[in-house]
Amino acid sequence: MKDTSAPTESIARQIAAYGFDSFLDAADTQLKILDPESADHAILSYLRKYAVGLENAKPWQKIEEHLEEMGHDMIQKRFQNGLLQSSRRALYYIGSCNAGYFLFAKPSDVKATRAFYRRRIGKEKENWDALEFLATQLGFDRVDEQVPHLLGE
Repeated sequence: MKDTSAPTESIARQIAAYGFDSFLDAADTQLKILDPESADHAILSYLRKYAVGLENAKPWQKIEEHLEEMGHDMIQKRFQNGLLQSSRRALYYIGSCNAGYFLFAKPSDVKATRAFYRRRIGKEKENWDALEFLATQLGFDRVDEQVPHLLGE
């Protein structure tokens, strides 16, 4: 069975043993592992060079322009479901905020990313609550129930 939990214990050990700079060291190690011709390598390399720390966050448009210059074509959703998501379970971490994406360089980067996700998840929770209310009003016990007569089946 695949473990889908966040690697909190390994992150705690990493910071205790090597300090917060180890996130950037891990990004450097990942760059050595990735295929140098891959889009993921191009993105991580770009972030390592131009987007270290929250104050240097780059919007997707800048990353996409860099990818195009490198001969790659990738939509943001693919990045989010690929490299971004995998960084959250690795020893490096790509942060995100309203300004864009960046590599964690200091503890305040964690605080900013946490605040960003708290707001975003709060909005998603509002959407979920509205959907749950609607489902309850329609007499559904669960939102994910199949409703064949409404789907034309």
